[in-house]
Amino acid sequence: IESVNPTQQQVPENLFRPLTGKDADQMIKDLSRPINFLYVRGNVREIKQEADDPEWSVNVKKGLLSILEVNLDKRKQLDQSSSIPRVLRPQSSNEDSMYKVMEPSIGGECETLYKVSPHTSSSDDPIMYITKVRNYDNCLDRPMYFSSMFHGKRCAECVKERSD
Repeated sequence: IESVNPTQQQVPENLFRPLTGKDADQMIKDLSRPINFLYVRGNVREIKQEADDPEWSVNVKKGLLSILEVNLDKRKQLDQSSSIPRVLRPQSSNEDSMYKVMEPSIGGECETLYKVSPHTSSSDDPIMYITKVRNYDNCLDRPMYFSSMFHGKRCAECVKERSD
């Protein structure tokens, strides 16, 4: 889609077309390749893929795995005293329900804000709502720029920052 910049505005639904033919078959084949990983206490580790699995396919799978990454133990917690914007802070006095951590993601290790809210229900099962927001502007390793899911390159600003 060249008529719309998806980083600036939402892409209208009518511009999407189903992928068909050889490209669709190849995409399904690549995305169906297996990956192995460890999942320990909400932490996804040691992701292994087939050697010839294309990078774009591995990145899609890592993106899906990042949804499983849930840090309720506050591992690698950042100082939050003044860093959480006032509008996002909980109305109650329980400040522990909102915290920032450095967390691995598809874009490298990035700052992630968690808001954990207990929910009372009629059943005896405990329920909680978890809101997770990743700040890609505060990552240890900056993500790459992608012109499409098949063609990626490291952005010039990222390379310059790294060399500085």
